[in-house]
Amino acid sequence: KINYISLWQYKQKDEMKSMIANEFAICKKAESLGIGPKTYDAFICYNEAEFRAFKVVITEYISGQPLDKWLQDDKNITQPQRDHVYNLVKAKVEKMHEHGIIHNSLHTGNIILKMNKDLCLFNCSKHSH
Repeated sequence: KINYISLWQYKQKDEMKSMIANEFAICKKAESLGIGPKTYDAFICYNEAEFRAFKVVITEYISGQPLDKWLQDDKNITQPQRDHVYNLVKAKVEKMHEHGIIHNSLHTGNIILKMNKDLCLFNCSKHSH
């Protein structure tokens, strides 16, 4: 289900609908592969005053913390722990690529280290052709 908030006369409205529908489909595919979070909804929010549109994707809450915060806050991370996280990231990215998904912006802020020490990747929004 895709909802559109549209109170504007925007010449690229159809292009934006197509873009958000594509992003939603890719998020659902990443979810089904165990790479991304459970995705519930996606829509476009348009700021009429600034003539700007924003994509909004609604996902489940992930109990954990961004990988960059974990790396900064926990000074007692052992090398085996770092290796484990590196191997998890590598495996998830390889799985994405095997299924034609290209990450939109892969960095430690878009990777959530879950409480069970698994990973969840966000912004998996491009599909290779």
